Amino acid sequence: LVRDVQKAKEMFSNVGGSGPGKLELAPCDLTQSATLLPEYFQGVCQVVNCSAVKVAPKEGDTEDRKKYYQGIKFFDPEIVGDTPESVELGGVRNLLG
Repeated sequence: LVRDVQKAKEMFSNVGGSGPGKLELAPCDLTQSATLLPEYFQGVCQVVNCSAVKVAPKEGDTEDRKKYYQGIKFFDPEIVGDTPESVELGGVRNLLG
């Protein structure tokens, strides 16, 4: 379950396969329980949850997040978008519900 299927396809391009155990991607937002469709869980007996919030430098960043990924200078961080409470608490509650 991913928010951005295209981005996930790029990130996991070397993972895949076919048949049982293959990696499948489905659009979803854990903070919105209506996006957790029952058909996503048919035949599923285990889930690995890697949800997280997006963090960026307070001063802003470039479109490709150069400041965030440069790894040398520290920039004061800020949460961009959903809060940890809504993603990591509410989202997991939705996932388990």
